[in-house]
Amino acid sequence: MVPVTHADTYQLSRQVGGSVNRAGVTTLLTNATVQAADTVAGLGTAINAAVVHADQINYKNRIVSALSRDAGITNAAVLSLTTVAGLTALTDMGSSTQVMLLD
Repeated sequence: MVPVTHADTYQLSRQVGGSVNRAGVTTLLTNATVQAADTVAGLGTAINAAVVHADQINYKNRIVSALSRDAGITNAAVLSLTTVAGLTALTDMGSSTQVMLLD
């Protein structure tokens, strides 16, 4: 279930969802990483620890920042997650396969 999002944060939530989805596609974020994380900070730590190509370092930093800005991604919600798709579903992007990048 997608949490209620205020109109002024809807676009941000969709962008965060797209970025989370893309991180899963690029293996920056895996189902195992999501399942192991107990908190939003834990997800951030796991993403920061991921070894990525030099051209993905800025993207890695943006996704960690974005996770903490989306009101639908809470510690309680993260605790029960097991997949990247589940994490994406917490945003207003839902299960869409469209990829939107944070600028």
